[in-house]
Amino acid sequence: MADKDRILFVDDEQSVLDGFRRRYRKEYHVQTATSGSEALQRLSEEKPFSVVVADMRMPEMDGVEFLSKAREKQPDAVRLMLTGYGDLDTAISAVNEGNIFRFLTKPCPDEQLSQALADAVEQYHLVIAERELLQQTLQGSIKVLTDILSMSNPAAFSRGMRIKRYVSGIVHTLQLQKPWQYEVAAMLSQIGWVTLPEATSDKVYSGKELDAAEQEMFNTHPEIARSLIAHIPRLEKVADMVKNQHLTMDRVGQSKEAAMADPGLFGGHILRIANDFDTLRSYGYTCGHAVEELRKKEKKYSAAVLDALGSLPLEEKRKVITIPVRELSEGTLLAEDLYDRNGVLLLARGQEVTAALRQRIKNLYRKKSLDEYVKVETRT
Repeated sequence: MADKDRILFVDDEQSVLDGFRRRYRKEYHVQTATSGSEALQRLSEEKPFSVVVADMRMPEMDGVEFLSKAREKQPDAVRLMLTGYGDLDTAISAVNEGNIFRFLTKPCPDEQLSQALADAVEQYHLVIAERELLQQTLQGSIKVLTDILSMSNPAAFSRGMRIKRYVSGIVHTLQLQKPWQYEVAAMLSQIGWVTLPEATSDKVYSGKELDAAEQEMFNTHPEIARSLIAHIPRLEKVADMVKNQHLTMDRVGQSKEAAMADPGLFGGHILRIANDFDTLRSYGYTCGHAVEELRKKEKKYSAAVLDALGSLPLEEKRKVITIPVRELSEGTLLAEDLYDRNGVLLLARGQEVTAALRQRIKNLYRKKSLDEYVKVETRT
């Protein structure tokens, strides 16, 4: 049996609330509050409500003020205003400030209120269903892009996964809003590598110096990645971060306020630091020494971001073991590069095996195109 939709009624008259509870307790899970402050506490502490119904005239906090604050606590809850003050100004204020779904005047006939509640519940389910569909579409799009990158350019995919780890720690340490945007930007930051010639990609991966033409090609990869990402719903800001991943500190400032003012710029700078940090790690620097090396260029990097990066527990103790290639499972972390017998890089060291890569390896193993054993990492 499906759970009943939760409805919160807010009115300073207990008798009115008791009437609502008796009338609707069979259809809905009814909760009540006699003040805006009590109702806001419920919205903060309890499970999501489908609908919030508030009276206009209440002491300390009127219905418009309450519903505007309720929207911040539970933005998906559909809000109704029920009041004896049916003037136009009140209605306009309620709609504009509280984003009201319906404005009902008292006394409100039972049939009218019942229909309004039913419509509000339907609206709530539509909002939730649309959001879930969009979320699934978003996750599916990201997975397709990363799976393609993991097979077409394992080095770039591996770098992106490492950068995601650094960025995730930085963003959570700095308590930036919408951390998922920064994490997705990190995962997709290297997707522009798909346009690079294999020889150029190999030189970047191995840390070799690029000639002028190769450097020019490499410098275009953030813009190419942006163009691939920008048209995916909800990833517009992610695309800006990816485009700006070569930005130095003087373009964004050092403070969290700068991040909130333009996360596309600040997120790009975080990616810049994560990229440069990963490059130093590939040269053999420890995490601590890599951060200190970046600190030497104080005008180039944000001190706040470097402090956050330096505080992360990145150097986990891991044990390297050798296993048969056929036993590679999804989630396994490679301790060495995996090549086929033609010298094509299939998986980069530090890369996590995905379902798509596991199938590819399985097919190549059947064709005897791989060595029999590979080194992997396990946590100690």
